[in-house]
Amino acid sequence: MNKLYCVVGINGVGKTAISIEAASKLGCEYVSSSGVLKSAMNVSSSSDLEKFDQSELNKTYITAMLGIAERAMSPVILDSHSVVFMEDGAEDVTQSPELYPYFATIMNIVANPTLIKARIELDNQSGKKVRKFSLDENDIIYRQNRSTQEAVRMANDAGISYIELKNNGLFELAVEDLCHAVR
Repeated sequence: MNKLYCVVGINGVGKTAISIEAASKLGCEYVSSSGVLKSAMNVSSSSDLEKFDQSELNKTYITAMLGIAERAMSPVILDSHSVVFMEDGAEDVTQSPELYPYFATIMNIVANPTLIKARIELDNQSGKKVRKFSLDENDIIYRQNRSTQEAVRMANDAGISYIELKNNGLFELAVEDLCHAVR
């Protein structure tokens, strides 16, 4: 059994790009929580997941992640969320105590709201990802603070460490900070 390094943060903070690069540098397995859910629920987009009952999604996610944690041959960098902010404004707080024994640490990536707004706008314009979240900086600050509160709660509930990593727009530095936290 290998440990899960749970990387959390709100949409647009850079979790995925930073996590993928860090996993590559460290020789860790990279796992996307939304990818796990999309595969398990047989859907192609994250917005399709909003059609399912949240308790069903949580059970499916926990079952799938327990399997990944048990089979992992190397540490796993898990790209996830402490709070899922849905496009309709609803929030789902991640409740996965069954996974806590596998967690090594919760790593919360935070960024300046202006950077997050710019990343979301770029993704939307390029068509890479279409995110319908509010681009209001006060809303971004609220979501980031809410996500941070829940990440701290998860770490406290699991009895593991919590690390806050800052993405200041310098990709290589953010990747190196994540690598250092995993080492």
